[in-house]
Amino acid sequence: MAEGPQVLLRAEWLDRQLGGRTPLAVEGWTEAMRPLAMQLSNRRVERVFARGKNLLLEFEGGACLHNHLRMGGRWRAIGGEEALPEDAWLSFRMGDRRIVNLGGELLQLLTRDGLDTLLETLGPDVMAEPFPRSELLIALARARGSIASALLDQHVVAGIGNIARCEALHRARLAPQSACKTLSPRELDRLLDALQAVTQESYRNAGRWTPRAYERTGEPCGHCGEAIAVLSVESTQRKLYGCVRCQARVVKDLFTNG
Repeated sequence: MAEGPQVLLRAEWLDRQLGGRTPLAVEGWTEAMRPLAMQLSNRRVERVFARGKNLLLEFEGGACLHNHLRMGGRWRAIGGEEALPEDAWLSFRMGDRRIVNLGGELLQLLTRDGLDTLLETLGPDVMAEPFPRSELLIALARARGSIASALLDQHVVAGIGNIARCEALHRARLAPQSACKTLSPRELDRLLDALQAVTQESYRNAGRWTPRAYERTGEPCGHCGEAIAVLSVESTQRKLYGCVRCQARVVKDLFTNG
Protein backbone atom coordinates (compact mmCIF):
# COMPACT_ATOMS: atom_id res chain seq x y z
CA MET A 1 0.00 0.00 0.00
CA ALA A 2 1.26 3.49 -0.85
CA GLU A 3 2.19 5.50 2.23
CA GLY A 4 2.77 9.22 2.72
CA PRO A 5 6.07 9.52 0.80
CA GLN A 6 4.80 7.62 -2.24
CA VAL A 7 1.49 9.50 -2.35
CA LEU A 8 3.22 12.88 -2.07
CA LEU A 9 5.62 12.02 -4.88
CA ARG A 10 2.72 10.91 -7.08
CA ALA A 11 0.79 14.09 -6.30
CA GLU A 12 3.79 16.19 -7.27
CA TRP A 13 4.15 14.25 -10.52
CA LEU A 14 0.46 14.62 -11.33
CA ASP A 15 0.59 18.32 -10.59
CA ARG A 16 3.44 18.70 -13.08
CA GLN A 17 1.40 16.82 -15.70
CA LEU A 18 -2.02 18.37 -15.07
CA GLY A 19 -1.82 21.40 -12.82
CA GLY A 20 -3.02 24.64 -14.41
CA ARG A 21 -4.11 22.88 -17.60
CA THR A 22 -7.41 21.83 -19.16
CA PRO A 23 -7.34 18.25 -20.48
CA LEU A 24 -8.34 17.82 -24.11
CA ALA A 25 -10.60 15.01 -22.94
CA VAL A 26 -11.47 13.19 -19.74
CA GLU A 27 -12.29 9.57 -20.47
CA GLY A 28 -13.95 7.01 -18.20
CA TRP A 29 -12.99 3.42 -18.95
CA THR A 30 -15.37 1.66 -16.57
CA GLU A 31 -19.13 2.05 -16.38
CA ALA A 32 -18.85 3.75 -12.99
CA MET A 33 -16.25 6.25 -14.24
CA ARG A 34 -18.12 7.50 -17.32
CA PRO A 35 -20.52 9.85 -15.46
CA LEU A 36 -17.61 11.15 -13.39
CA ALA A 37 -15.55 11.81 -16.52
CA MET A 38 -18.41 13.80 -18.04
CA GLN A 39 -18.59 16.02 -14.95
CA LEU A 40 -14.87 16.80 -15.24
CA SER A 41 -14.82 17.51 -18.98
CA ASN A 42 -13.70 20.99 -20.07
CA ARG A 43 -12.56 21.92 -16.56
CA ARG A 44 -9.09 23.18 -15.75
CA VAL A 45 -7.13 21.25 -13.15
CA GLU A 46 -6.29 23.90 -10.57
CA ARG A 47 -3.81 21.80 -8.61
CA VAL A 48 -3.02 18.30 -7.40
CA PHE A 49 -1.97 17.76 -3.80
CA ALA A 50 -1.68 15.04 -1.18
CA ARG A 51 -2.96 14.78 2.34
CA GLY A 52 -1.78 11.67 4.12
CA LYS A 53 -2.61 8.75 1.84
CA ASN A 54 -5.13 10.75 -0.20
CA LEU A 55 -4.54 12.17 -3.68
CA LEU A 56 -6.68 15.22 -4.40
CA LEU A 57 -7.18 16.82 -7.83
CA GLU A 58 -8.92 20.19 -7.59
CA PHE A 59 -10.81 21.43 -10.67
CA GLU A 60 -12.19 24.84 -11.48
CA GLY A 61 -15.70 25.27 -10.24
CA GLY A 62 -15.04 23.64 -6.88
CA ALA A 63 -15.04 19.94 -7.87
CA CYS A 64 -12.35 17.71 -6.40
CA LEU A 65 -11.39 14.23 -7.54
CA HIS A 66 -10.43 12.14 -4.51
CA ASN A 67 -8.20 9.13 -5.14
CA HIS A 68 -6.96 6.61 -2.58
CA LEU A 69 -4.43 4.21 -4.10
CA ARG A 70 -4.78 1.52 -1.41
CA MET A 71 -3.05 -1.70 -2.48
CA GLY A 72 -3.20 -1.64 -6.26
CA GLY A 73 -4.07 1.82 -7.57
CA ARG A 74 -1.50 3.75 -9.61
CA TRP A 75 -1.06 6.48 -12.23
CA ARG A 76 1.09 6.47 -15.35
CA ALA A 77 1.60 8.30 -18.63
CA ILE A 78 1.06 6.47 -21.91
CA GLY A 79 1.17 7.51 -25.54
CA GLY A 80 -2.06 8.93 -26.92
CA GLU A 81 -2.46 6.07 -29.41
CA GLU A 82 -1.06 3.37 -27.14
CA ALA A 83 -3.42 0.58 -26.13
CA LEU A 84 -4.82 1.13 -22.66
CA PRO A 85 -4.09 -1.46 -19.98
CA GLU A 86 -7.10 -3.60 -19.05
CA ASP A 87 -7.30 -2.07 -15.58
CA ALA A 88 -7.63 1.55 -16.78
CA TRP A 89 -10.31 3.46 -14.88
CA LEU A 90 -9.91 7.10 -15.90
CA SER A 91 -7.65 9.08 -18.19
CA PHE A 92 -6.82 12.68 -19.03
CA ARG A 93 -5.78 13.32 -22.61
CA MET A 94 -2.96 15.87 -22.61
CA GLY A 95 -1.71 16.53 -26.12
CA ASP A 96 0.01 13.43 -27.49
CA ARG A 97 -0.36 11.34 -24.34
CA ARG A 98 -2.76 10.30 -21.63
CA ILE A 99 -2.36 10.44 -17.88
CA VAL A 100 -4.14 7.27 -16.78
CA ASN A 101 -5.43 5.97 -13.47
CA LEU A 102 -5.05 2.21 -13.25
CA GLY A 103 -6.78 -0.06 -10.79
CA GLY A 104 -8.46 2.96 -9.22
CA GLU A 105 -9.27 1.43 -5.82
CA LEU A 106 -11.13 4.60 -4.85
CA LEU A 107 -12.07 7.45 -7.18
CA GLN A 108 -14.86 9.77 -6.14
CA LEU A 109 -15.93 13.31 -6.88
CA LEU A 110 -16.19 15.66 -3.90
CA THR A 111 -17.76 19.08 -3.55
CA ARG A 112 -15.86 21.83 -1.77
CA ASP A 113 -17.76 21.00 1.41
CA GLY A 114 -17.01 17.32 0.94
CA LEU A 115 -13.31 18.04 0.58
CA ASP A 116 -13.31 20.18 3.72
CA THR A 117 -15.07 17.40 5.62
CA LEU A 118 -12.51 14.83 4.47
CA LEU A 119 -9.56 17.02 5.45
CA GLU A 120 -11.08 17.73 8.86
CA THR A 121 -11.21 14.01 9.64
CA LEU A 122 -7.48 13.50 9.05
CA GLY A 123 -4.77 13.84 11.65
CA PRO A 124 -1.60 15.91 11.14
CA ASP A 125 0.13 14.93 7.89
CA VAL A 126 3.53 13.36 8.53
CA MET A 127 4.70 14.66 5.12
CA ALA A 128 3.73 18.28 5.76
CA GLU A 129 6.35 21.03 5.57
CA PRO A 130 7.41 22.07 8.07
CA PHE A 131 7.14 18.79 9.96
CA PRO A 132 4.09 19.21 12.27
CA ARG A 133 5.86 18.14 15.43
CA SER A 134 3.69 19.97 17.96
CA GLU A 135 0.45 18.79 16.35
CA LEU A 136 1.68 15.20 16.24
CA LEU A 137 2.75 15.29 19.88
CA ILE A 138 -0.71 16.43 20.89
CA ALA A 139 -2.47 13.90 18.64
CA LEU A 140 -0.43 10.94 19.90
CA ALA A 141 -0.64 11.97 23.54
CA ARG A 142 -4.44 12.08 23.23
CA ALA A 143 -4.79 8.83 21.30
CA ARG A 144 -6.39 5.83 22.93
CA GLY A 145 -5.06 2.31 22.81
CA SER A 146 -1.63 1.15 21.70
CA ILE A 147 0.91 3.24 19.85
CA ALA A 148 0.92 0.59 17.09
CA SER A 149 -2.79 1.12 16.50
CA ALA A 150 -2.59 4.91 16.77
CA LEU A 151 0.07 5.18 14.09
CA LEU A 152 -2.17 3.47 11.53
CA ASP A 153 -5.23 5.50 12.46
CA GLN A 154 -5.43 8.23 9.80
CA HIS A 155 -7.59 10.29 12.17
CA VAL A 156 -4.58 10.45 14.52
CA VAL A 157 -1.64 10.61 12.08
CA ALA A 158 -2.13 10.94 8.33
CA GLY A 159 0.24 9.17 5.95
CA ILE A 160 1.66 6.32 8.02
CA GLY A 161 1.33 2.74 6.82
CA ASN A 162 2.78 -0.50 8.09
CA ILE A 163 6.30 -0.07 6.73
CA ALA A 164 6.82 3.38 8.25
CA ARG A 165 5.17 2.21 11.46
CA CYS A 166 7.47 -0.82 11.88
CA GLU A 167 10.55 1.20 11.00
CA ALA A 168 9.75 4.14 13.28
CA LEU A 169 8.89 1.99 16.29
CA HIS A 170 12.09 0.00 15.81
CA ARG A 171 14.30 3.06 15.43
CA ALA A 172 12.70 4.64 18.48
CA ARG A 173 13.01 1.34 20.42
CA LEU A 174 9.37 1.44 21.43
CA ALA A 175 7.14 -1.54 22.14
CA PRO A 176 4.22 -1.59 19.71
CA GLN A 177 1.73 -2.56 22.40
CA SER A 178 2.62 0.34 24.72
CA ALA A 179 -0.45 2.43 25.49
CA CYS A 180 -0.12 5.93 24.06
CA LYS A 181 -0.93 7.48 27.44
CA THR A 182 2.03 5.67 29.07
CA LEU A 183 4.69 7.05 26.70
CA SER A 184 6.99 9.63 28.23
CA PRO A 185 7.79 12.95 26.52
CA ARG A 186 11.25 11.58 25.73
CA GLU A 187 9.77 8.46 24.11
CA LEU A 188 7.35 10.53 22.05
CA ASP A 189 10.23 12.75 20.92
CA ARG A 190 12.22 9.69 19.84
CA LEU A 191 9.22 8.39 17.93
CA LEU A 192 8.65 11.67 16.09
CA ASP A 193 12.35 11.89 15.20
CA ALA A 194 12.09 8.38 13.79
CA LEU A 195 8.86 9.06 11.88
CA GLN A 196 10.35 12.13 10.26
CA ALA A 197 13.58 10.36 9.37
CA VAL A 198 11.93 7.23 7.94
CA THR A 199 9.40 9.07 5.77
CA GLN A 200 11.85 11.69 4.52
CA GLU A 201 14.41 9.04 3.61
CA SER A 202 11.79 7.26 1.51
CA TYR A 203 10.70 10.52 -0.11
CA ARG A 204 14.29 11.44 -1.01
CA ASN A 205 14.82 7.92 -2.33
CA ALA A 206 12.01 8.23 -4.92
CA GLY A 207 9.56 6.39 -2.67
CA ARG A 208 11.75 3.36 -2.05
CA TRP A 209 12.29 2.05 1.47
CA THR A 210 15.52 0.86 3.09
CA PRO A 211 14.02 -1.13 5.96
CA ARG A 212 15.92 -2.16 9.06
CA ALA A 213 13.05 -4.16 10.56
CA TYR A 214 10.18 -4.56 8.08
CA GLU A 215 10.30 -8.06 6.54
CA ARG A 216 13.82 -8.56 7.95
CA THR A 217 12.92 -11.59 10.05
CA GLY A 218 16.04 -13.39 11.29
CA GLU A 219 18.44 -10.58 10.39
CA PRO A 220 20.34 -8.89 13.23
CA CYS A 221 18.89 -5.80 14.87
CA GLY A 222 21.05 -2.77 14.11
CA HIS A 223 20.82 -1.67 17.74
CA CYS A 224 21.64 -4.84 19.67
CA GLY A 225 22.23 -7.74 17.29
CA GLU A 226 19.15 -9.71 18.36
CA ALA A 227 17.29 -11.30 15.45
CA ILE A 228 14.47 -9.22 13.98
CA ALA A 229 11.18 -11.03 14.52
CA VAL A 230 7.46 -10.75 13.92
CA LEU A 231 6.10 -9.14 17.08
CA SER A 232 2.45 -9.52 16.19
CA VAL A 233 0.27 -10.61 13.28
CA GLU A 234 -2.72 -8.37 12.64
CA SER A 235 -3.81 -9.76 9.28
CA THR A 236 -2.46 -11.74 6.37
CA GLN A 237 -1.19 -8.49 4.87
CA ARG A 238 0.03 -6.80 8.02
CA LYS A 239 2.71 -8.10 10.35
CA LEU A 240 4.54 -5.98 12.87
CA TYR A 241 8.30 -6.48 12.72
CA GLY A 242 10.82 -5.43 15.35
CA CYS A 243 13.32 -6.44 18.00
CA VAL A 244 12.03 -8.22 21.09
CA ARG A 245 15.04 -7.04 23.07
CA CYS A 246 15.13 -3.35 22.11
CA GLN A 247 11.37 -3.05 22.10
CA ALA A 248 11.24 -4.73 25.47
CA ARG A 249 7.76 -3.75 26.61
CA VAL A 250 6.25 -6.15 24.07
CA VAL A 251 3.86 -8.54 25.80
CA LYS A 252 5.58 -11.92 25.57
CA ASP A 253 2.55 -13.88 24.43
CA LEU A 254 2.34 -11.67 21.34
CA PHE A 255 5.84 -12.62 20.32
CA THR A 256 6.33 -15.17 17.60
CA ASN A 257 9.25 -15.98 15.36
CA GLY A 258 6.77 -16.30 12.44
